[in-house]
Amino acid sequence: MADVFLDYVPPAGAATTQFSTKKLGTNAGKDVIAERTFPTSGDTVTGKSLTVPTGAAGQLPAFACFAVMLLADPGNTDPVWVGGADVAVDDGLALYPGVAVTLPVSNTNLLYAIAGVTGMTLHRMAFA
Repeated sequence: MADVFLDYVPPAGAATTQFSTKKLGTNAGKDVIAERTFPTSGDTVTGKSLTVPTGAAGQLPAFACFAVMLLADPGNTDPVWVGGADVAVDDGLALYPGVAVTLPVSNTNLLYAIAGVTGMTLHRMAFA
């Protein structure tokens, strides 16, 4: 698997000291960042982590945005499936451990997630 890097440029006028990051750990020697928050007016980035339910898909908490990045925790042992209300194990967008996807949505509550194994974690970074 190739390395994937995410670069984010702070909003115009934001000093680099105006944002904070939350380090989850490391993966293949690279830091895994779960959350960035920019306390400036204009663009907003917010992150959350959630434990993915099994049995029935769970709706992501509401947050108005223009896009959301979802990251399956690198420590997961099984994929997390993401999609609409009808997403199911083996029937949706599979996010394997350490894999991320960015989706253009108006609200994070339009997405649902499910896992086949208990204890899987999904990280959300919403852009508004």
